[in-house]
Amino acid sequence: MSLRETGGSFDIDLPHGQKGEALVKELLFGVKRVEVKRQDRAPQFGSLYIETEHDPGARGLYRPSGLSITDADYWAFVIGAFVVMAPTVWLREQGKTCRAVQQADGSCPTRGFRLPLARLMGAVP
Repeated sequence: MSLRETGGSFDIDLPHGQKGEALVKELLFGVKRVEVKRQDRAPQFGSLYIETEHDPGARGLYRPSGLSITDADYWAFVIGAFVVMAPTVWLREQGKTCRAVQQADGSCPTRGFRLPLARLMGAVP
């Protein structure tokens, strides 16, 4: 909710701001679990890669990994000097409609999906 939406009303904006402050405190002081992923190439691709399966040893035997098995409440994506966070539950919902992709580099190929940065930013209320 923005100042424009509330007409700049302090009595409405204050509780909204306090909810945001409480969430940040929970994230910073360990009340909420956070999984951190580096995504320096996200601006180049315009999306985040979210892993959901991996194939250790590249034997063609994919197993759940990443988002599929995390117990984190939030995922934090480090993009250069910035950090963008999203609730794990929300990311799992997005995976149902995003483009599936495979990363076949190295000895442990992965599967997952690409989450457009525009969709991530469009989800901000």
